[in-house]
Amino acid sequence: MRKRLSQSKLAELVEISTDSMTKIENANQTPSAFIIFDIANALEIPIEELFRGIPKRTDGK
Repeated sequence: MRKRLSQSKLAELVEISTDSMTKIENANQTPSAFIIFDIANALEIPIEELFRGIPKRTDGK
């Protein structure tokens, strides 16, 4: 089951600011492993689903 939450509601559930959630969503801030876990739990999805569609880096970093 997938939850459809607003960005502000998700931020509230994860206990971070809406500004931080916006930065995470736009790839301007890297979330900690704990935040990733909390986001997946709030959305009721497996953690690996958060990483689908992320292109692999080819620059060796």
